[in-house]
Amino acid sequence: MLIRDRVIILKNQPFSESDLIVRGLNTKGCQISFIAKGALKSKKRFSGGILDPASYIGLEYRPSKKSLHILQQAWFLKDFSGLRKDYSHLNLALYFLKVINEVSQEGTEDSEELFHLLGNALTLVQSSSSLDSLKLFFQVKILFLQGVLPKELAPPKILKSTLKEHKDFKIDEGERKILLNKLDQTLKLYLAR
Repeated sequence: MLIRDRVIILKNQPFSESDLIVRGLNTKGCQISFIAKGALKSKKRFSGGILDPASYIGLEYRPSKKSLHILQQAWFLKDFSGLRKDYSHLNLALYFLKVINEVSQEGTEDSEELFHLLGNALTLVQSSSSLDSLKLFFQVKILFLQGVLPKELAPPKILKSTLKEHKDFKIDEGERKILLNKLDQTLKLYLAR
C-alpha cells in the first residue's frame, strides 16, 4: 500500500553508496523519515535537488513499522529557489529548518501551525530585506507554539501579527539586538532539554 503526503524537507544524509535518508515535516506537523533507494545515483527518480532541504514536495511512500519508510517517488510543489541567491537568506532558512527539525517529533502529529510557520518563514526569507525582524518573529512564534515563551520576551505586537508583518515591525536597533539575544538563549536552552 502506498501513502501520499506532502512534506517540507528538513534534512537529508547519505546512507550506503547510493541511498539517501530524508527527513521531512508533513502538513500535520509530524516529522517523517524515509529512505530513498538509489537517490544518489539515479538521475531520473529524484533529480533536480528535489530531496534537498527546504524543498516542499509531494511524495508517495511505502510505510514501514520497523525502519524507515521507503520513498517511491517525489515531485516538487515548491522549491524555494530564492533562498539560494544570497548567503544570509540561505543561512537563515537553514536555521529555521534546524529549529523545526529539533522541535518536531518523529511520528507525532505536533500541529499544523508548526508546518505553516515553517512554510511561511521559508517563503518570506527569500525576499525579506529585514532578516533580523523575521528571525525575531520566528523565534517568538516557535517559543509560543511550544508553550515556553517567557512573558518578558512576548511583545504583544508580534504575537498578534503574522510573519509577513515582520517588515513593518519598528524597534530601536539596540532593543532589537537585546531581544534577539535573549530569544536566542531561551531557544538554545529549550532545544538542549
